[in-house]
Amino acid sequence: MKITTQKNKKTPSGGRLSNNDSNSFTRECIHGAMIYLAQNKPFDKITITELAKKAGVSRTAFYRNYTSKEDVLQEIANNIGERLWDAADKLEYATDPYRLYFECFYWLEKFAPTIKMLIKADLVALFTVKIGSFLEEIHPVSSVENHYTLLALEGAFLKIALNWLNDGMKETKEYMADLCVRIINKGERELTTIQ
Repeated sequence: MKITTQKNKKTPSGGRLSNNDSNSFTRECIHGAMIYLAQNKPFDKITITELAKKAGVSRTAFYRNYTSKEDVLQEIANNIGERLWDAADKLEYATDPYRLYFECFYWLEKFAPTIKMLIKADLVALFTVKIGSFLEEIHPVSSVENHYTLLALEGAFLKIALNWLNDGMKETKEYMADLCVRIINKGERELTTIQ
């Protein structure tokens, strides 16, 4: 895996990056280094010095952007969660759940190495908290029972998705989306009949 480092940054015209662009680039380099290192060793064994060196930044640059390596993981998890939330937050998915699930599996596949790293570091909760209740956005509930039913359905989706990732994504995104429609939407349909 090639890691872009702060040392080889350039603008298209060959000039220097602005402070905002430089900080953003530094963070991207740190993200890439964290993902690389966490795939190769336990998270608790990764040091800030090692992370900064792999990213091609100084420890000062690291601490200018983060207070700890856990902050790096939180930001990575937030970024993934925002992508998935953006995918789920489209109104047309209320009438086309297959597209919702397909879009989620698309982004899960795209971020698979990063999500696997969060799982390996036993920090997948950082990622799942950011996702929030996407089904409740699509199907607002009118009772406490319905609220918990939706949480259970989301838990089922999350378990299906994480197992798909851990098992090597052997099934296609299309198959998984169809499976979720059959399993999870059956629960949603039952929910709408008791509202």
